[in-house]
Amino acid sequence: MQNNNLLHLIAYSKIRGVGPAFFKKHFKSIKAFNYDLGLLAGIGGKSYLKELEQNLEEAKELIATCGKLKISILSVVDEAYPASLLEIKDPPVLLYIQGDIKLFSRCFCVIGSRNSTILGNRIANKIAAYFVQKWSLCTVFQEGIDESVLIDDQVVIPFATGILSCGLNLSTTASEKVQLSAAQVLENGGVLISEYEPDKKEDQFLDNKVFRIQAGLSRGLILVQSSDSDKAKYTLRAFSQLKRPLGVISLPDNEEFISSNSFSMNRSLIKDKVKGLQEITGISDLSKIKAFKIIPIHNREDYTVFEEEVLVSPLD
Repeated sequence: MQNNNLLHLIAYSKIRGVGPAFFKKHFKSIKAFNYDLGLLAGIGGKSYLKELEQNLEEAKELIATCGKLKISILSVVDEAYPASLLEIKDPPVLLYIQGDIKLFSRCFCVIGSRNSTILGNRIANKIAAYFVQKWSLCTVFQEGIDESVLIDDQVVIPFATGILSCGLNLSTTASEKVQLSAAQVLENGGVLISEYEPDKKEDQFLDNKVFRIQAGLSRGLILVQSSDSDKAKYTLRAFSQLKRPLGVISLPDNEEFISSNSFSMNRSLIKDKVKGLQEITGISDLSKIKAFKIIPIHNREDYTVFEEEVLVSPLD
């Protein structure tokens, strides 16, 4: 996007009430942003137009800051914006990016509990070792299954997509642990992405927004291990509303899988399919659940079966 249009779009997006859902409703079908003063005037009158004018100076400063930090800005109306992410109900208006944006076209996620067990971590590591050969695995930099996917023998996997709940000026916004992992993601050919301005500090209450980006970017999702109450349900909630295949680890001959609460979400999805997904995610309208296949995964051979489903599943 040309710099002047980007300036206007940033200023536009800072207006109160003009968020992701607003942009998707009014601009989802255009290829370039129209600086539509008439639309603003019709909704918010002079107060919106005045706020827009005030925001232009902030937008100039933001663009300058991103330039200094070597952060790219991608808008929801840019052609390079990830097509898969546009399918969620509230795609971020702006994405702040460091690294290779080409990875967005081959994202895949492997999710599960923060309180994972040895068994869950071992499975996550094996799945990651298989899918990392062709896919960019999405991470949200959390402990448990997510960490077991991202790190193999104390080394961050190559070509990962790291999604952050803070700005990309990481020396001032993120914990030391996240800073280290994020730096290694970039060193190993990956990409970092955030919907927050560079100096926005890390915030655990923004997790749900991060999960929706993880779901939106991912062409396929595998649930390794989770209880019904774990935060994995938030990624599942967003992903279930997309027409994409969902894989679920199933170990019917394993005692831990059969009896432990740490696999209760897996058991619910295997047993009750879409109804189980509805109960876990809390989506009241069953018609909103579009995940067209819930595929049990028992062993390595099933990885290939699931990958084939992902590859033949077109985006909406």
